[in-house]
Amino acid sequence: MALGKRQLEELVRIAAWLPEREQLELIARLSAHLANKRPRRARRVTWMEMAGVGAEVWKGIDAQEYVKRERASWHSFEGVRETIEGRPQRSGRPVCRETTA
Repeated sequence: MALGKRQLEELVRIAAWLPEREQLELIARLSAHLANKRPRRARRVTWMEMAGVGAEVWKGIDAQEYVKRERASWHSFEGVRETIEGRPQRSGRPVCRETTA
């Protein structure tokens, strides 16, 4: 049943006279009613459909150069961790960037 603009305005006017707790209850009930009408699960997206998403972020960046810089940062981090923990790290392997409490 669709309401006209006047009828809807009348409902809002009546609701405004309700105590705050009852207004919140009305909102909760309307929200629950609408939530039950919506589909529960969104359509699944395949990896193939995700092709190209976020491409603008990588535009103009050379992949090989990026990987080279990232790997170099692992080695510079080994020295910092070694200094903090006071023990040598095995060379030739990436160091996890975990923090300890």
